[in-house]
Amino acid sequence: MTEWLAAIVEEGTHGCFFYQSEDEYIEIASHYFQVPLTHPRERCLWILPPQWSASFIQQRLQPNVSTDLKPAIQQSKLVLSPWKDWFDTGAGFSVQELMQKGKKFIAQTMAVGYERLWLLTHALPASSPYWKQFLELEQRLEKSIQDKPVISLCGYRLTDCPAEL
Repeated sequence: MTEWLAAIVEEGTHGCFFYQSEDEYIEIASHYFQVPLTHPRERCLWILPPQWSASFIQQRLQPNVSTDLKPAIQQSKLVLSPWKDWFDTGAGFSVQELMQKGKKFIAQTMAVGYERLWLLTHALPASSPYWKQFLELEQRLEKSIQDKPVISLCGYRLTDCPAEL
């Protein structure tokens, strides 16, 4: 499945997936990161769900990928970024600020020699006061990466999504 995924996903793609359980999310993430983790010129950024730590993810992801995650993490090839570092800035939810952070990360990624960035994040629950801003962020992200060497994927937990999504 992994090689198939890499063959059909093009740079500039932003997609989403829906999942029910933590295990499903980890399985999808494992397949998503399998190819870029084995290619030296590809970088991965995983903005973790708010309840998960980097060590938790590393323990859950390692058995499902064919490469050793420790060197990838130490060399910042795989960046496991806490949710709060991106979304919980204390000043509310600023779409503009998040877009600027993302552009800066992409520029830094290319500046150190990577050719492509694979981004994985997690949607806010629909009950969040920032739900509408999050959907705006998703739309702006999709447009902003169309001409960039970025592949982006966002997970939505089914129990957190409104029926009209």
